[in-house]
Amino acid sequence: MINETVKHYEIREKLGEGGMGVVYKAYDSKLDRMVALKFLPRSLSSSEDRNKRFLNEARAASALHHNNTCTIYEIDETADGQMYIVMPVYPGKSLDRLIEQEGLSLEQALDLAIQIGEGLNAAHDQDIIHRDIKSNNIMVTDDGQAIIMDFGLAKRKETTRLTKTGETLGTVPYMSPEQATGDELDQRTDIWSLGVLIYEMLTGETPFNSSYPQAVVYSILHEEPENLISKSPELPASLGPVVHKALEKDRDRRYQQVDQLVEALKKIRRDIRTADQDEKPVRSSKETQWFSSPLHLIALVLATGVLAVAGYFTFSTTADRSAEEVSIAVLPFETIGEQENSTFTRGIHGGLLTRLSNISGLKVTSRTSTLQYREQIKPMPEIARELNVDWIVRGEVQETLDRVQVDARLVYAPEDRQVWAQNYRRNLTANNLFEIQSDLALEITGELQTRLSPEEKTRVERKPTMNLNAYRNFTEGVSLLEQRTPDAVLRSVDYFMDAIDEDPEYAPAWAILGEALIYIDFYKYDTMDNYSISPQEAIDTALELNPDLAESHASLGILYYTQKMGTKAVAELNRAIELQPSYETAQNWLGFLYLLTGQPKKAIVHAKRAIELNPLAPASRLYPSLSYLANNQPEQALKEVQRAREIQPEWGEIYAFEGIMLYHNGRYDEALHALQKADSLIGSEAKSVWIPDMASVARLAARAAGGSLSIDMRSASWKSHPFWSGLEAASAKDVDRAISEFQKIDQYSMWPNISLRYYFPDILGPVREDPRYADIIDAMNRQWQ
Repeated sequence: MINETVKHYEIREKLGEGGMGVVYKAYDSKLDRMVALKFLPRSLSSSEDRNKRFLNEARAASALHHNNTCTIYEIDETADGQMYIVMPVYPGKSLDRLIEQEGLSLEQALDLAIQIGEGLNAAHDQDIIHRDIKSNNIMVTDDGQAIIMDFGLAKRKETTRLTKTGETLGTVPYMSPEQATGDELDQRTDIWSLGVLIYEMLTGETPFNSSYPQAVVYSILHEEPENLISKSPELPASLGPVVHKALEKDRDRRYQQVDQLVEALKKIRRDIRTADQDEKPVRSSKETQWFSSPLHLIALVLATGVLAVAGYFTFSTTADRSAEEVSIAVLPFETIGEQENSTFTRGIHGGLLTRLSNISGLKVTSRTSTLQYREQIKPMPEIARELNVDWIVRGEVQETLDRVQVDARLVYAPEDRQVWAQNYRRNLTANNLFEIQSDLALEITGELQTRLSPEEKTRVERKPTMNLNAYRNFTEGVSLLEQRTPDAVLRSVDYFMDAIDEDPEYAPAWAILGEALIYIDFYKYDTMDNYSISPQEAIDTALELNPDLAESHASLGILYYTQKMGTKAVAELNRAIELQPSYETAQNWLGFLYLLTGQPKKAIVHAKRAIELNPLAPASRLYPSLSYLANNQPEQALKEVQRAREIQPEWGEIYAFEGIMLYHNGRYDEALHALQKADSLIGSEAKSVWIPDMASVARLAARAAGGSLSIDMRSASWKSHPFWSGLEAASAKDVDRAISEFQKIDQYSMWPNISLRYYFPDILGPVREDPRYADIIDAMNRQWQ
């Protein structure tokens, strides 16, 4: 059939074949994309049973819309009556080939098992049982996405049984006991098969093995598999009971729902990541030099809209287009009518951003950067370049006394081409406003062919409050908190408290209240005696109301940072990002926490991500510069600080950072000028933990320049901290006094921590060679563990 055309599909090459069909790669001239066409072989087309099974596969799969199940585009037949299904083409290889040729790490196996489980959960939610889960029915794309293929044995509860009474279904090594005995099946048979598959991914072989199918069936019915942990002692002990529970012969003792198995696997994965030791904290310069080798920047590639296929057959292919993450920005919506920039307009904008940020297939630009375009009128292609996105959403909101209308458009920004538009007219209630937000998010993701997991869809559709006044107050509070000035943070608390008074079960209001209270307490904007609730109490309430709210975990992570509980802070921020991948605040904080806990390579990944998500926010440029400097990239660190200065030229903290970065680039004269500029701008913020001792750094720059620089600072060294005096002693080559000063440090806050770990190599090199230095780093690690 090569070079033939079926309808608007131009057949290009044969991909593979198996018992249920032959698959060709084809060009869809109507939609300008490559697809796969699966045909029932002509030799079997006369078989009514085969035809029914073929159709059953198509109907079952076409009802599913999930990241981890194969999409069915179309079911049709040729002019001469040959049936075919149109499906995507995935770049990658089948799981059995992956296991055989490469093997899987523990983390890969867990990730794939979770994805397969989530795909099955979506099928079970629609009363579809696969009944033939096995390793060559799973496609793994080049970027690690698991796709459940071949629903040829799938059935709905209401469909007619397609086999004779007593006939077994499935593939022998993966059969559940009830399959082997020909009993009626339910979703628990897929759970058994997934258990077999997990065992295979972890050990390289299935739990019931024999050259004879009859012997395998006997083992499935009467014998227990070798204990997983005994077979592979390097696996976490907690994994054994989970897998063996999935393999319980009595299905009433098995996991009853696949999402229970998925949650157990996710917990194990979180525990492993929390205890990850592949990047140990710095101990001494003999073990770790000041800078590690440059980090190869990680391309965060997520498959969205990439096409794929596999069946009983296995094959691999090269993608026609590389899989890319879909980048999108939602510009501030315009208010139509008398109320300029109304609360609900801001709420629609912020709410849509948050909902889209929950979706792993999207890179969603942060609200802080998009707000730059509230007043600026620029061409779409220019905005796309500045934000580094392909897609832009624009819209208007018109609010009357009791009605609201929202008009929205999706634009392919590089060409300024509108591809979708919709309008919503509803009564003005909180429920309707949230429905508009979720409908918008679902329509946009559908238009972009971005597939949502069930958890993501639940988060997108979540309605956090039914109280309109609570929502209004929350939106006002968020707008204030985003300004990050002391006055705005203090005022935001009143709005969050009013929102909670209106609706005591408004979880996001509790979570963001906790964040605001953290800043007030940590930065000493006010005494906590003036507040009836502590940050911890606010966050605990939010978590009790909704344990899967990203904002709650992010606030808890920030709180742990203020308490120097590094491991817990990292775990909570990772959880926040897992729940909301485009959460820029959590990305920025997590990068910083990785620095403080001695993991600079992980830090730069999240630093880079924070910049991608919020490119026009000065803080999202400024703080990631610390990670670039820690990874031996002083030039890039300086570029990020200078970009922050272009965005907000009168922020004194930026010049203090610039002085540090210029010093590390050997530009001492410029460093001194930047520090003097910071000295002239910084007032009450001088005692912030984020500000280095500018007078000390200025003296270091002058000394490095051979004493030729003239220091003209308004103030002397106002940071009476032994780290800075120790650093100056080290610059004078007095190692003993430097060590003595460093040993006096009782609180390893930001600058002592990251400087002792990574910075000032010219000064601290000899100190790092001293045996006593390792004890100082050990003390710091214990404080931040």
